[in-house]
Amino acid sequence: MNCDVCKAGMRKRRATRAAPYRYAFSGLPNVLLSGIDVYRCSKCRAESPVIPRVGELHAVMADALARKPARLSGEEIRFLRKNLGVSSKIFATATGIAPETLSRAEGNKQPLPLPVEQVLRGLARAQARSESAQDQLLELARLAEVRKRRKVDVVSEACAFRLTRSHGWKAAA
Repeated sequence: MNCDVCKAGMRKRRATRAAPYRYAFSGLPNVLLSGIDVYRCSKCRAESPVIPRVGELHAVMADALARKPARLSGEEIRFLRKNLGVSSKIFATATGIAPETLSRAEGNKQPLPLPVEQVLRGLARAQARSESAQDQLLELARLAEVRKRRKVDVVSEACAFRLTRSHGWKAAA
């Protein structure tokens, strides 16, 4: 294999726990991978990893971030949002925050409001369980826009539910 940068030959190494590969392309500063092949140019030192099943890796990373006890950093917020496949505008609209607030949170200038962080964590966990987080967020954004246009704040309405024999509980229309 030849280097894409300088065309010199590359040597293969196996990333291990003792000598892991730093996965900077994820957008997170401290992601270390082991058990993968990494090709390194002997001339310019450029590295090229072979990362199988990247989607699965990102799902595992998102689930680990969603479960961590500490608050999320800006990079982690951005990673989770992008992993959901949702633009910053849609995420901000769906969660009821200003796009500027999300931008400042992703830039580590201010923390994300805790309820919004909890929603983000929940959506990341839902996606890890193969539920459609993107569809859920798009629906939340659509409903938020409807409320905004109608200037609806808080309305108390009756909510009816019915128990069916075959499918369990259902919301009554």
